[in-house]
Amino acid sequence: MPSKFPNSIDDASSLYSPADAFSAKPLATITTMPVYVSDTTISVESTGVGFPDEYGILSIDDELIVYTGKTATQFTGCQRGAFGTVAAQHTSGATVRANMVSAYMQGGCLCENGPGLRIGTDNVEIAAMAAPRPQLVIAATGDWTKRVPEEEWPAIRAVYDLYGAGDRTACRQFNYGHNYNVESREAMYAWFNRWLQSRSEPYQERPFEADIRAMRVWTAERKMPPNALDESGVWSALRVDAERALDRAWPSSTEGLQAFGNLYRPALRAALGMLSDSAPSRAPNRRGAVLIVTDSANRERAEKLRAEMSPAPTRLLVSDAPPMSAADLWKDFHSCYNLTPLAVQAQRIAAALAGLDGEAAPRAVVALGSAGPAALLVAAAVDYRGALAAHLDLPGDPDAAFAGVLYAPGIRRAGDLSSALLLRGRYRTLLLGQPTWLHMERLQETTRQLGGSLEAAEFSATPAAISGFLRK
Repeated sequence: MPSKFPNSIDDASSLYSPADAFSAKPLATITTMPVYVSDTTISVESTGVGFPDEYGILSIDDELIVYTGKTATQFTGCQRGAFGTVAAQHTSGATVRANMVSAYMQGGCLCENGPGLRIGTDNVEIAAMAAPRPQLVIAATGDWTKRVPEEEWPAIRAVYDLYGAGDRTACRQFNYGHNYNVESREAMYAWFNRWLQSRSEPYQERPFEADIRAMRVWTAERKMPPNALDESGVWSALRVDAERALDRAWPSSTEGLQAFGNLYRPALRAALGMLSDSAPSRAPNRRGAVLIVTDSANRERAEKLRAEMSPAPTRLLVSDAPPMSAADLWKDFHSCYNLTPLAVQAQRIAAALAGLDGEAAPRAVVALGSAGPAALLVAAAVDYRGALAAHLDLPGDPDAAFAGVLYAPGIRRAGDLSSALLLRGRYRTLLLGQPTWLHMERLQETTRQLGGSLEAAEFSATPAAISGFLRK
């Protein structure tokens, strides 16, 4: 056990910090739930890092705790305030939301309406996610929070009640318009004093005069650095950062591909608005039909392919992406609350791959027109293992592609088409047309190393050539 002697007299915290017998470093783990004074079970990320199975000692802040047993993620039978210390509450802070939570007004500018932020949810549910951490909701009578005490806050309180922590949230409303007035600020001070300082006395704000000029980041005396990035520079830096992250994670073995999938598959799913945390692998149904997905513009070509593949069973799914311009995607914060056209296509195809539309899961997939990129991304996102032929009719400028037909929040950070092709590294993929900005040679070499195949052909490839690929 670590000791302060002879430099100073030991106290309980130094005498009883748990230590690994083979290391001078104290053992450590992280609590995953607040620890209240009367709790005898403490939830943590992991107990399997050297802690004794029974009768171990924990140190949280200034409190020592003896536990009698443990599971993989909990210490059980905890004796609180051991060895003369005092049992205390250990929480992860407190929060105050001032004139922010409303069921019908979510925010009025882009900074409050990030793309993808509120698909299937709203500010009330987002605020409730703070439970059971102490949370004060402040409202005003003169803005869109005027009904919070009767409508929004009771819904938040109901979530706290599920944790048995209904007393850890409160609502205060003041007779003002949309501003952060002194009464609201003093309510905030009192809330933080209560939960962070264990003080109950009211707090009165000292008079002050705001110096607006001092709040500016750049002034005549404090000039913007000459190498500061402008808007285009920020975008460029973000793109480079995403490319470097993909390069660092680029897999070269089966083990590396698994780690790559753990990182990039959830990112692709999030970008496409696929809200569930995980999805089972989609193994091809050997007795299923070949699924041909097309937009209306390529339906005739799809019908010719069906005829070429006869008498093998095929199924045609005609799916057009909602017609929207790049400007429409940002108008009225559309993509904050709605799936983008790419994501709409992706979810339709995902349902077909999973057999959720009443049809059997397919044994192979061909995707034409605007369905091509969506099918490739979905096949990677759900780990579809059958053969895939995808049409990629995309602009030569990647920025134009990702601002238009490939727009989905976070798709480039998720590795876009490159990560999708890597995630299909063990399977067979045919690209009908390919954008010049894809690193095809490197992608093909990696796919060979992983045991799959990545082929490329012109979109004008005959139905016979596509059918031949699927029959291999």
